[in-house]
Amino acid sequence: MVKFSIIVPVYNVEKYLEDCLDSILKQTYDDFEVIVVNDGSTDNSQKVIDNYAKRDNRIKAFKKKNGGVSDARNYGISKAKGEYFIFVDSDDTINDKLLEKLDKEIKKYDEIDLIKYQLQMTDKEPQLEFNTFDLLNGEEAFLELIKDDLFVSPVTYAYRLEYFRNKKFKYEVGRIHEDFGLTPLIVISANKVSAIDYVGYNYIVRENSIMTNNSNERLIKKNEDTLFFYDNMMKFIEKSNFNSYVTKIFKSYISNGLINRTVLLDGTLLKDYVNELKIRKVGNNLIDDTLPRKIKKILFKLSPSLYIKLFVK
Repeated sequence: MVKFSIIVPVYNVEKYLEDCLDSILKQTYDDFEVIVVNDGSTDNSQKVIDNYAKRDNRIKAFKKKNGGVSDARNYGISKAKGEYFIFVDSDDTINDKLLEKLDKEIKKYDEIDLIKYQLQMTDKEPQLEFNTFDLLNGEEAFLELIKDDLFVSPVTYAYRLEYFRNKKFKYEVGRIHEDFGLTPLIVISANKVSAIDYVGYNYIVRENSIMTNNSNERLIKKNEDTLFFYDNMMKFIEKSNFNSYVTKIFKSYISNGLINRTVLLDGTLLKDYVNELKIRKVGNNLIDDTLPRKIKKILFKLSPSLYIKLFVK
């Protein structure tokens, strides 16, 4: 068994794939395999993959019909043989000491389930402070990590493969915001989690990417899928036996996740979405442990539209 599997979903990224794979092969720690999943690309991505696979036998190339990034991630996990795995999107890069830093952390603890590392977005100033910790259980780690704006990003964790498979985690195929729908469950269910102070991942922000596409049709899809994941996570937390305080914070976190989406909406889209929030009584889940929060919770329950205008827009 190798120590790390690096899973790289690929779809029409021939312009960027070499930079991605080069960054992986420059790792200072070399006990790894690269699971490259060509998810039905129609450009020359496969030629790039084949060239790299010929050069380095650690690169394992797979082809499948297009099913989206969630399907490609699930497929990559099914092929992984590493003790731990990470995700690298094929138009991003990782820094050369990432695996070395992760291995050092793994050696400190017995069967740690998750290790969080840091991400740098290329269109923003470098972060100066990171939310890090040595070792916490999943509930404790959840409370710490929700302070991080990039908490749900699946590319900022090393996952213990046995833990992931035993819990039968799967990325929901055909859905947007699969990170919002699964990462909180992965974290809160873990036995051991740490967060290290190392910027290991470079998220390359590109114009006209899937992440920056906010067409009307895509916004409708995002709304539907975010609501779908909210419903699933509410079912999960209600049937679990987590600490009552953690359960309360979890419900508030995912409820705020729904509310914050309204910043992207207006007109009929906003009206329809707010109606869905009312149906789910999302306001009931907002925490009210301080006077300002109590006032905001009451306001949201009385008038979600006014709350959104005052605190979100």
